[in-house]
Amino acid sequence: MHEALRPLIEARWLEEQPTSAEEISGLLAIARRRLDELEGTLKYADSVFTLAYDAVRCAATVVLRAHGVRAKQARHHEMTFDALHRLAIPDLSDKAWYYNDCRRKRARLEYDSAGDVSNTEAEDLRREAARFVGAVRRWVLSARPELARELKK
Repeated sequence: MHEALRPLIEARWLEEQPTSAEEISGLLAIARRRLDELEGTLKYADSVFTLAYDAVRCAATVVLRAHGVRAKQARHHEMTFDALHRLAIPDLSDKAWYYNDCRRKRARLEYDSAGDVSNTEAEDLRREAARFVGAVRRWVLSARPELARELKK
């Protein structure tokens, strides 16, 4: 467990829990599947944004799980991005606040109203999601090779 995460553990937003190569592989497969779905024709920017957001969230969860922690149920998406930011991993943590802003927008799309995201916002997040998922995969391969054995080359 990374010391930067201790305050979130002590506040009970995160809990320590070991992971496995199978879990990491499964989460990255979910993220990749969301990105694959974005390759098809989608009618609404909301759909693109939601799928891209989910890919980012899954990939961010991989980073936390690789550090032996899991976000608890209450506010778990928010805590995932907070923890990602605290880890300060180059090329992974620098956009955590952007992802958290996307989390807020995604929540409005899911629970309050449709059509509140532009095509530009959706495409920006789609591109960022593809970059981030790839960066997380490369990070797992280099920083946590013991968790990478199940990853498809």
